Amino acid sequence: VLEQMQARTQADSDLPEWLQRHGMTDAVPLWKRIQVEPGWEDAVEAVLREHLNAIEADPTRLPGWVHDRPAAKLTVMLPMADQTAFAEADRLIDRVRCDDPGINSVVADWLAGVYTASDLDTALQRRTQLPLGTVIVTPGGDLISRTSVTFFAPDQGEHGLLERQREITSLGERIAAAEARQHENEAKLAELDEKLEDRQVALEEAR
Repeated sequence: VLEQMQARTQADSDLPEWLQRHGMTDAVPLWKRIQVEPGWEDAVEAVLREHLNAIEADPTRLPGWVHDRPAAKLTVMLPMADQTAFAEADRLIDRVRCDDPGINSVVADWLAGVYTASDLDTALQRRTQLPLGTVIVTPGGDLISRTSVTFFAPDQGEHGLLERQREITSLGERIAAAEARQHENEAKLAELDEKLEDRQVALEEAR
């Protein structure tokens, strides 16, 4: 029964068809290749999360996957790269702003060791420079470490939260600016009405 549950978990994902298309149906996921001390299974799952389904692949196959991305999150384990000097720049935290110092420190902690690259090719070129425990993220959400690539796939419930909130904030600012202009125009109109009324009075007196 347990084996059936494990098989069903794999079959229910969107990956089998993609793996078959790329001739990788025999790829063994990470959770089948590691042994965890009894009682620590939940801890390992909490830390590794989607990495539990990671598969090993030759890095030369990656360029062909850029135009045929997996439909679900997938981490690809790559051979260990020789480390070279890494220039610490383009941090993800530099692209995030929070006006609350307390919250800002929390976000900075969560995003520590996360750098950015403009695209997947650039990130792959820089992966040999990454220190252990750090990653590069692309605008599309792909995560690249020294030894793996995790292709991003949106979660139905949470995807778009940040983009929608940015749009809401932008619209709110535009509405506030439009209302301010409206109040300004109304004040000018009232001033013009008053001047018009004064001139009409003066015209009547002149008549």
